[in-house]
Amino acid sequence: MKKLSFVMLFLLVVMAGCSNYDTYIETGMQSLKDEKYSDATMWFEKAEKEKSGNEAKSYKEVAEKMDHGATALKDGKYLEAKDIANEVLQKKKDDELEKAVTSNAENMLQKAKDVEEKVNERVAKRRKVEEGIDKLIKAVDSIDEVKEKEKKVSEALDKAEEAQAKIEAKKNK
Repeated sequence: MKKLSFVMLFLLVVMAGCSNYDTYIETGMQSLKDEKYSDATMWFEKAEKEKSGNEAKSYKEVAEKMDHGATALKDGKYLEAKDIANEVLQKKKDDELEKAVTSNAENMLQKAKDVEEKVNERVAKRRKVEEGIDKLIKAVDSIDEVKEKEKKVSEALDKAEEAQAKIEAKKNK
């Protein structure tokens, strides 16, 4: 009777452990789908503690990468976000993980590309503005040079007129 009770208790503990593991995995997958990557990491860590193996560890690694990628994108590090999204998309995944994370990784990649494109457009616009400013500065400088030359020519003409007036005055004497 004691053996039977012990076996029943043991089976109950094992079954409870398995159901917790499955619950943690399912909750983690849902968190991945909902783009709550730090929550997913936590659930996969719990699953890993319940049952050691590669599945929960692999899921946790993907959740951590997605969390890092989302943070990078939020912080404006679009190149890093692109690299992470590509890494997640290239990683071998089972069907369940594929469903949970692929569209999110593709969205992250697209957002990073969009940000990169906008940044490149801004850089190009800034470059054009700076080129325009440089042209204006050169134009102003050349106008200043022309004014300086006009002033010198005017002074030379004034001196020439004075000299001519002196010559005329000496002729008339």
